[in-house]
Amino acid sequence: MKRIKIFSIIAVILLFCIAGEFQDGHATAKGAVAGKAKLFEGKRKQLSSVHRIEADLDMIDFRIVSTKKQKSSFAYSVYCKNSKNPLQCDVKNGVLYLKETGYKGLSNKEREQRFGDNWWKWKYRSKVTLYLPAKTGIKNIHMTKGDLIIGKQVHFSDMDIQMEKGDLVISGLHVSGATKINLKEGDLVAKTVAVPGNMQVTAKEGDIVASDLKVSGNLQISSDEGDILVAQIGKKYFDAMTITADAIDGDMLVLGDMKTGKKKSKGYGYSYKKNGKGKGKLTIVTKEGDILLK
Repeated sequence: MKRIKIFSIIAVILLFCIAGEFQDGHATAKGAVAGKAKLFEGKRKQLSSVHRIEADLDMIDFRIVSTKKQKSSFAYSVYCKNSKNPLQCDVKNGVLYLKETGYKGLSNKEREQRFGDNWWKWKYRSKVTLYLPAKTGIKNIHMTKGDLIIGKQVHFSDMDIQMEKGDLVISGLHVSGATKINLKEGDLVAKTVAVPGNMQVTAKEGDIVASDLKVSGNLQISSDEGDILVAQIGKKYFDAMTITADAIDGDMLVLGDMKTGKKKSKGYGYSYKKNGKGKGKLTIVTKEGDILLK
């Protein structure tokens, strides 16, 4: 039981840290930073149409944020020691291609020398930012490595996110259609997510933290090897949805309103069920990990 309590504390801290980071051209290389390091910067460039993303990244992160403008656009800032820009960006037939090659990063000491005490903040990380107008639908996102951050008020219809190695952070996302998220090696943090349709989240090796979910469709959350935390579901949605959870080989902690459901031991783990008055269903499964419901 000690393990799941520690996990819950870490998850809450992570949510607060992430919440503060979502504040809403041609390439240029700016001067020496920390010795031979440079900033390669691509000013916001308008895109005609984007419906799919192929990102072959490693140390460079990728984020998607909303914009009030009518057209999509993207920008990037890369802090590195490369003599040439290690990031390649291209758009073909509605597909945004991002490729990172031979990135040479700054050490923490060099970053502190350049940026001072704030060197660790998001704005000083190497990243690509895609700006999407309201109701613009990205149907498919595939990333090899790197972290993906989807910010507030970003709207999607049907969407498929495939990540091979990296973390996914979602804040204030609204999905009108069906959504699939598959992480092979990485964590997911989802805060304030509206799901009127169906949504499936699968992690092969990683933790999942979901907070303030608005689920009226069917939401499936599963991890082969990782912990799962689900918390702060609004009363309207909580009363309506049916919730089932299975920790096949792990602990389960049930707190707050979640205690209205029934938890019982099952094999080497625990199961949980709460009946709802509506059609929405939340299904949670971890094969090897703990579950915290709050």
